[in-house]
Amino acid sequence: CILGFTGVMADVFAVTDAAGVSPADTLRVLDFFSPAGAITMRGKRIAEQDFTASFELAMARKDVRLMLETAGDRPLATLPGIAARMDALLEAGHEQDDFAVIGKR
Repeated sequence: CILGFTGVMADVFAVTDAAGVSPADTLRVLDFFSPAGAITMRGKRIAEQDFTASFELAMARKDVRLMLETAGDRPLATLPGIAARMDALLEAGHEQDDFAVIGKR
């Protein structure tokens, strides 16, 4: 988990830097956002393989595209892999499933 969280945080800083947001401001936003609830909810969906949509994969993929575009040529740790997984699932017909479907076994 720590490796994954660190990769995600590296990408957060890459994208916010590309968008002109300082590291200090990025950290301030993170003070207001606790991902614990989202981690628990998505983790439960993945564990139970329940992909009933609350945030459809197709919409989440659009957001990942915007993040990748914003990052430009900055090195990213996790977003390219997430995008590739989403693309494969979209090709397989999962566009209306919840984006937690990236954890489909």
